Amino acid sequence: MDKNQDIYAACFSLFNLMDAAKICYKNVTWKRQPQGFTNRTLTQCKQLHDELLSGTYRPVEPRRFTIMERGKQRDILPVDFRDRVAQRCLCDNYLYERVEDYISEDSSACIVGRGLAYAHDRVRQHAERCPVDGWVFQFDFHDYFASIDRRLLNALVAKLTDDDRMRWLIAVMTGWQGGLELGSHVSQLLAGAYPTPIDRAIESLPGVVGYHRYMDDGVALCEDRDAAIAAREEFGRMAKRLRLVPNPRKTHINRIEHPFIFCKMRYEKQPDGSVRMVVRKQQSRRSAKHAKNVRALAERCPERGIDLEPVRAAMEGYLNRGDEDLTWLVDETFS
Repeated sequence: MDKNQDIYAACFSLFNLMDAAKICYKNVTWKRQPQGFTNRTLTQCKQLHDELLSGTYRPVEPRRFTIMERGKQRDILPVDFRDRVAQRCLCDNYLYERVEDYISEDSSACIVGRGLAYAHDRVRQHAERCPVDGWVFQFDFHDYFASIDRRLLNALVAKLTDDDRMRWLIAVMTGWQGGLELGSHVSQLLAGAYPTPIDRAIESLPGVVGYHRYMDDGVALCEDRDAAIAAREEFGRMAKRLRLVPNPRKTHINRIEHPFIFCKMRYEKQPDGSVRMVVRKQQSRRSAKHAKNVRALAERCPERGIDLEPVRAAMEGYLNRGDEDLTWLVDETFS
């Protein structure tokens, strides 16, 4: 058996698949599909193991549905629980490490230890190094996941692994549409890595004192207006090369003395050079509304066994990222 065969087989060992199933089942114990899988975990994982190693594995075709999120239409392709286990196993035991080695230090999302808290802290550090008369360049992509080019994505996967079976499996797991689908663990990791050439190009430009990207939202802190313009132009060139379309409404430059918003956090540069982080009232209200809805569902359907602790922890963690103590709002929401 060759080395690649050993790597592939080790990744999808029965023990790894059962561990992945346990992780996927967490916090969704009340859902019918996970319950059906976990009632026969060993049998289900053994069947999945055999299909993956024999090359006969095929994911369940997702049923597309559309949601409206803050006025924006999103097409969702939910991943079947069985396929979610396979994806989790792939990511945790193989793909995750390779993506982390490939991406920039200032790229976050879908990486353990590089969530919103990491992104907020990094941007704050960069903003504090930026002079009080500095400039900010921000960007966003239009219809990001669906616009990722399949040919360029395959080239990225080839950089991440030289294992033909891994390449085949990743293609199978992400093959339902032209770009990438929301709701897929593999798609999220690859989408986070896809714009890395943009990251490396902008963060190395003269006059850029700091840069960070969270999935498709990016910000560059610049010494002056010329550096911000250069960052914008370089972004345009690299985005075109990657066949990504900038969102013109969210791609702009501005003085840092004007507060800017990144990942739902407002950054205010102070005259002494410090930076104040403020959770916007609109976001705090949305966070409280979501938590109340989940709480109401848990009270209305106790048989589902919905655990509210993760909901409270997530709400508290986000709201207290800012400099204002909003613990009172969390207490009020769950009282």
